[in-house]
This record gives sequence, structure tokens and C-alpha cells, in this order.
Amino acid sequence: MHCCHLSSSPRCFQTGCMRLPRSINQFLSVRSVHLLTKGMAIIVLGIVLLGIVPAGASAADLQLVCTPAKLRFGTVVVGQSQTLLVALTNNGQTSVTLSGITVGNSALTTSYLSLPLVLPAGQSVGLNVSFTPAAAGWTYGKITFSSNASNPTLRLEADGTGVSGQSVTASPSAVSFGQVAIGTVSTTPVVLTNARSYRVTISADQVIGSGFSMSGATFPLTLGGRQSVTVNVGFAPQSAGTTGGELLFSGPQLVIPLTARARLRVNLRPILQAWLSAARRSEAI
Repeated sequence: MHCCHLSSSPRCFQTGCMRLPRSINQFLSVRSVHLLTKGMAIIVLGIVLLGIVPAGASAADLQLVCTPAKLRFGTVVVGQSQTLLVALTNNGQTSVTLSGITVGNSALTTSYLSLPLVLPAGQSVGLNVSFTPAAAGWTYGKITFSSNASNPTLRLEADGTGVSGQSVTASPSAVSFGQVAIGTVSTTPVVLTNARSYRVTISADQVIGSGFSMSGATFPLTLGGRQSVTVNVGFAPQSAGTTGGELLFSGPQLVIPLTARARLRVNLRPILQAWLSAARRSEAI
């Protein structure tokens, strides 16, 4: 094992493999600073100077984040495509310049973004990611975003399974709520149909994504041959911005992509009343 020997000569502070500037050495050479304190100072300086990110850093500490953090396409018929929406958000206090997008699997594609793209603080941009399996089987890939954010490399994981045919289909196969005002609820019916001539059991359901919900059916649920059931998918936004989610059904491994854009609800009535009152007072003068 190689051991670095500490030396505090008058000119520099040396670890055996790194020489620090004279000013730092003078700071560390103060007699009241103990050896342990010097070691902690070196660690802090390494983090600051070398850009080391602590291993325990959470998503809340990242400046550039993806929503959702991982894409699960479920089962997709070979040769067909499934598309999910990803929101890239700048959680920092300064703008971020997105300079590159790299897709690590040919079965995955992204919608076009004109790069470099400047994303102001607190703003988001939507990106469509599509999965088109060329053969049956499970597929995994990563999409890498390069920027000048505090986390300059952001990786989005995605997986899906190519199948020869779906046992349960959904109509519509994807739900887009468009713009929905904060404080309101938008609902869209989705029809699940057993495409087989024999019974198929949907063992469970899961809703992923902030503000999304589902009602109208209780699982596990068994559908007879060619039988259908209707579920209601809702969206009740709590904050403004682009949102993506998924509705997952275990058993047939069916995934329904969900997209929406929340907007602030503007109440024009007080403004109109104030304008009318001002107009009446003006006429009375």
C-alpha cells in the first residue's frame, strides 16, 4: 500500500503526489491547526478544487434533473413505438446550457432539441423519448445529457420489452391532458381490452407521476376473451410546468404513457369588476 507522507516545508505543503500553493500552505501551517484539522482541510479543498461530488448527494442537490428519473416502457409490439415525455428541469439559481444529448441504444430515440439550449433557473423543457424494439426481448439503455450545470453529466435510464403481440391493449394507448389549470381536475377514460380468446388476469396497477390518479376498476381483475373494462385517468396539478407519468398494469405488462402541462389558474372576475367600477366612477364625474 502506498502511503503519502505529509510535509510542511516553508515553501509548500506536500502530500507526496500533490503540491498546494504557498498561500494554502501558510494557512495550514498555523501552529494552532492540528494534524487532523489539516487532513479535513485537504479533503474540503479537494472537493472544491477537483469538483468531487459526495457519493450521498440526493436528487434535491442536483441542478439539472429529469422527471421521471427512469423510463419504463413495459411491453411494446416489435416494430411499433411507444413514447414517453421527460421534463428536464433546472433547479438551480443560475441558467444552465444544455450542450449535448447522447442515446446509448438504437431502440431509443429522442425528439429534436436545438442545441445548445439555455434553460433559465427554475424552468423546464419537455423531451419525447420513444422506444421501438427491433426484436423480442428486454432492452436497456441510457440517455446522457451534457451541460454546464453543477452535475454536468445527467443520465436517464430506460428499459422496455419487445413482444410479438399484446395480450391486453389500451385505447387510447397514451394519454395527453394538454394544459390543465392548477386547482382543477381533468379526467380521460381509457378502455382496456383483452385481445386474446382466453382469459387474462391483470394482477395490479400502479400510477407513476405527480398529480396523476386512476379510478373505475379494482385489481386484480380477470378479463374474458375479447372483454373490455374502462378506467378513468385523472390529472390534478399542484404546480406549474410539464409533467410526465405512467400507468402500469402487471400481468400483461401494459404501460400507458401520461403527459400534461399545468398552468396557473387566473381569475379575471375581480379584475373585470374593478375595471367596471372605475369606468362607472369616471362616467359619474
